[in-house]
Formats: sequence, structure tokens, C-alpha cells
Amino acid sequence: MAPDPTILSLAPIALALVLSIATRQVILGLFAGLYLSVLMIHGPAPIDGLVTLIRDHLVPEVIDPYNAGVLVLLACIGGFVAL
Repeated sequence: MAPDPTILSLAPIALALVLSIATRQVILGLFAGLYLSVLMIHGPAPIDGLVTLIRDHLVPEVIDPYNAGVLVLLACIGGFVAL
């Protein structure tokens, strides 16, 4: 049984928002929030957390055909916005 959620569970979201607004880099903010959440779940081991983030969370989502299509679409939209 999972423990009851606390206010600490909002830390990754707060980090993502603050970094995204402060640096104007949304990808950096989202990646930092995701990395913090992996560290909170799997323990404070930075290298193991990065490996877990890539191996267990990012790669399975990117190789899914639907998600890959959405990422390509978002990249195209971002390219048109940059024009």
C-alpha cells in the first residue's frame, strides 16, 4: 500500500514551473521536474536516477508510435512558431 501523499509531492511540479518561467526553456523545466520525481521515488542517487529516468521512463514513451508521432507534430508546430 502506498503512503499518503504529502505536500512534498508538489515539489517536481513547482520546480518545473519555476525553471520554465525563469529560464524560458520549457523542456529544461519539464526534464528537471521529471528528474526530481524519479529521485524522490527511487532514492537520492543522481547517476542511478538519471539511468532510471532514461531507461524506464523516457525510452519506452518515445518508442511508442503514437507518442513519437505526437513529438514530431509538436516539433513541426514549434518550427512554424519560430518562423
